[in-house]
Amino acid sequence: MKNLEINVFGELQILVDDVDISQTIWASKKKMALLELLILNSQRPMSIARLTEAIWGDDEEINTENALKTLVSRLRKDLEENGLEGAILTVPGGYMWNADLPAKIDVFRMEEICNALSDANSLDLDVRDQFEELLNLYTDDLLPDSSLSKWIAPKSVYYHNLYLKTVYRY
Repeated sequence: MKNLEINVFGELQILVDDVDISQTIWASKKKMALLELLILNSQRPMSIARLTEAIWGDDEEINTENALKTLVSRLRKDLEENGLEGAILTVPGGYMWNADLPAKIDVFRMEEICNALSDANSLDLDVRDQFEELLNLYTDDLLPDSSLSKWIAPKSVYYHNLYLKTVYRY
């Protein structure tokens, strides 16, 4: 299996075996939006209705379900061409990021570190190493240039507050 690293603090970055494949997806804002939604919600399926609302809003000019199917197909093709077969799963009523894909996703690692540090009682070497990793992970707000600001903003505020709470505790 390929080594996969996904960074969502700052601009979306996808590294496959240390090669940045992000440019192949940036060509389409809608593909980027779909990928951002699936990655940030990788613990649960995203319904077709929620995805179409987030990506197309109330656009009644197009058949959003068919447009979503086409968009998913194109995104899958891009990911597969870069060695990420099976990254997007079709589930009843929607789609989801394949959580079984061994990926390092910065936002989830940051949350894991913050939760571990909230239980820390002393500043031993392990705790200091975790703080250093936290400082290296949180380089910017969550996807600040995303076209999905309405959907991203609450998560961005949550992660920013979690980061501040953890750093202030240090």
